[in-house]
Amino acid sequence: MKTKTPTVNTPPRFFLQLLFAAALMAVIAPITAVADNLCVSANQDGSIFEYAPGGIQSTFVSYSANPNLLPRGLAFESNGNLFAAVSNFDHGGRSVNKFTPSSVQHTFGNAPGILEGVAIDTIGDVFVISQNFKSGPSAILKFTAAGTRSVFASLPGQSFGLTFNSAGNLFVSELGFPP
Repeated sequence: MKTKTPTVNTPPRFFLQLLFAAALMAVIAPITAVADNLCVSANQDGSIFEYAPGGIQSTFVSYSANPNLLPRGLAFESNGNLFAAVSNFDHGGRSVNKFTPSSVQHTFGNAPGILEGVAIDTIGDVFVISQNFKSGPSAILKFTAAGTRSVFASLPGQSFGLTFNSAGNLFVSELGFPP
């Protein structure tokens, strides 16, 4: 089977400034889920909420027992598993967590830095931004379907979101200034 290696594209600066402004104003960051549901990660209490098509809210997962754990990016793979980039802002412990449709959680992989954004390509590789605010550049990390981590690309500044387009190109939102 032939696979396409994703390429990184940086959108124009004006678009990025608008995206950053929207991110600063948002309290929760939505992402479309499978089966017509909507999931959002809520930074204020470390929960991932799920909304049914009629708007009925339920808690998919809550990290309320440890208020320093914050889900900072969500993405679904084609079979319904949810991936979340979870950072512990107090004591480290950054991980990419995988949730089955019945909310069973597994640690898919660990990574340094503050984790932001999640995107999954067509072959099941998981991409996550690792922010490094103190020493060195931030990076896009790639986890294979087996959980093996590698650096996919270095980032010159702070970035917060990832997505793939239908052609398999990976887009990243970037603030445009170094950490």
